[in-house]
Amino acid sequence: AGDSGAEGGAEGGAEGGGARAVQPLRRFGGAAWTYLVLNMLGFGAASTAIPSVSLPASNAERLVAFYLVAGLQGFFFGVVWATFQTCMWSLLPPHADLASVMGFAALAKVAGCGLGNFLGSFILHHFSSDAAGVESIHAAGYAAMCGTCAALIFASAVMLMELRGRA
Repeated sequence: AGDSGAEGGAEGGAEGGGARAVQPLRRFGGAAWTYLVLNMLGFGAASTAIPSVSLPASNAERLVAFYLVAGLQGFFFGVVWATFQTCMWSLLPPHADLASVMGFAALAKVAGCGLGNFLGSFILHHFSSDAAGVESIHAAGYAAMCGTCAALIFASAVMLMELRGRA
């Protein structure tokens, strides 16, 4: 009788402060999750475009291609980052310890960035060469790194589609 549990918090009573903080975000439902997954797919596609920057013949054309790819990646990354926050809030139970949960989520994101940087540098190092005292990385190394990044992004999108059904 005294325990409101997950049933009473978000839809009805909202006795605790945590329930009030989570309740408005439940209105997004599946739309926010779909928006998140679609933008993740866009970010993955933009990641596969990075090696194409080396294709144009002139430096000016490469610079334009670089800015276009970087702009696309920045756009999709920003949308995914913000939308992921919204979706994460919608998963919280009504009486969650928000500081602990969000602190753990921030730690997980930073750890993921660190592991991604380690994996990316490991892949690039495999394709590096030292010719005439100048270290360089073959374009195939960037293609392998970006392909791995895109594959992980696409796998994450599939996992989020599964999670979307439970939210």
